[in-house]
Amino acid sequence: VGVEFHLPHTMVRGAGDNWAEAAVAVGNVWWPHLSEQLPHNLAAVQPIAPLARVGQGARDMVLAPVRQYQREKRVLRGLRQGTASFARAVALEVLSLSAQAAMHSGQLL
Repeated sequence: VGVEFHLPHTMVRGAGDNWAEAAVAVGNVWWPHLSEQLPHNLAAVQPIAPLARVGQGARDMVLAPVRQYQREKRVLRGLRQGTASFARAVALEVLSLSAQAAMHSGQLL
């Protein structure tokens, strides 16, 4: 399908012939939308997808204990959940990489 960004219609007035001012004005309007959509779109790009999935697991490893502590005042349970999420993401990516390596080595032979 590809990467797709949804940006609001923008009209810049008062910039005259100054393209730099117009670009900054458009950037100021679009940047919040781009920064919100960029992680999801980058995760869809094939070479970056494994890094995004491992990064999400690492994020869970850090944020799960914080969320669990805020909810139930139990850090260890959140740490266990976050570590499990990270280990699962790394294991799946290692298996995927191994399968791809085996497929390519089979094609070479």
